[in-house]
Amino acid sequence: MNNQPKKLDKAMKISIIAGVLIAVLSITYYLVLFLPQKIKPLKEAEFKKQSLEKFFNDLTAVTKNHDWDVAYEFQPQSVHEVVTKEEYIEWAQNTSTEYVSEDTIIKEISIDGNKGKVHRVVTTCITQECEGDSKKIDDGSREFEYLNKNWQITDLDPSERALSAATNAYWIILKLDNGKKEFYKKYSFGKENLRFALKKYALELDKNLDKLIMVESIINMGKANKTNNDYNSINTQSDLTNTSDEQLFGTQSTESALDKFNQERKQECQQDLNKYNVCLSEYNSKMAEYNICLSESSDPSSWRHGSYCSKPFNFCYKPICAY
Repeated sequence: MNNQPKKLDKAMKISIIAGVLIAVLSITYYLVLFLPQKIKPLKEAEFKKQSLEKFFNDLTAVTKNHDWDVAYEFQPQSVHEVVTKEEYIEWAQNTSTEYVSEDTIIKEISIDGNKGKVHRVVTTCITQECEGDSKKIDDGSREFEYLNKNWQITDLDPSERALSAATNAYWIILKLDNGKKEFYKKYSFGKENLRFALKKYALELDKNLDKLIMVESIINMGKANKTNNDYNSINTQSDLTNTSDEQLFGTQSTESALDKFNQERKQECQQDLNKYNVCLSEYNSKMAEYNICLSESSDPSSWRHGSYCSKPFNFCYKPICAY
C-alpha cells in the first residue's frame, strides 16, 4: 500500500515531462515551418522598399544632372517604342528648363506586392531668390512596378474622362499658331504620334484636377458657342494613331491659347448678337403693326373694325454669351 503514492508521483512526473516535451516540439515545429513563411514577406517588403528608394534616388540624380543617356534607360517600354535614345537625348537637351537648384524630399514609400509608390516633394528654384513665380513646388506621387527583380517606371493608362478631354482639346489646339508642333514637342518628343501624345496629355490632366476642369470648361464653352463643329465626330480610337501633342494647355502657352480662344468666342458671340438684334428689330416692327391692328379693330369707324389681329411670336433668342 505504501508503494502506491510513489507510483502515482512517478506517473505524474512522466506526464508532466511528456507534456513539456510535446509543447517544446510544437513550438519548434512552428518556428521551423511557419514562422519563416511569415518573416519572409516582411523581409521581402522591406527589401523592395529599400531598393525602390535607391532606384528613385538614382532616377532623380540622372534627371537633375541632365544625364539623358542614362535617363533614357529608366523610361518605360512605351517610350522606347516611340523614340530612339538619340532622339530622346536631343529632345531633352532642347526642352530642359534651366534652374538654380532643385531639391527632392521623399515623404513616404509604400509597397503593395510588386507595386510601389513614392510620395515626394520637388522644390525647384528658377532664380537665386526662389520666391513667387520663380519657386515651383511639385507635391505628388510616382508609381513603379517590380519586374524581373528590378524596379521600373509604371506605364500608366489615363482615365476615360481625362482622355476624352485631351482628345477634344486637341482639335482646339490645331487652330492655334504652331499649336500642333508645340503639342507634339511637349508630349511625344516632337514626333507625330497622336496616340502616345494624347495619353501623356491625359495623364497630366489626371494629375491636376484643376487643369482638367478648366479644359473641360473651355471645351463645353466651345460646344455651346459652336466654335468647333467637329466635336461630335471625334472617334477617339481611330484618330489616335499617327500624330503628336502640345500647346493649348502647356506650360507657356496656356494664357496665350486661352486669349486666342476667348477672342474667337467674342467674335462669334458678336455675330450671334448682331443676328439677334436684326431678329428683334423685325419682331418689334411686327408688334407695332399688331398694335395698330388692335387699335383699328376696336374703332367702329375703321375699315378694320371687328377684324382679327394675329399676334406675332418672338423667335429671337439672345445668345448666352451676351449675358
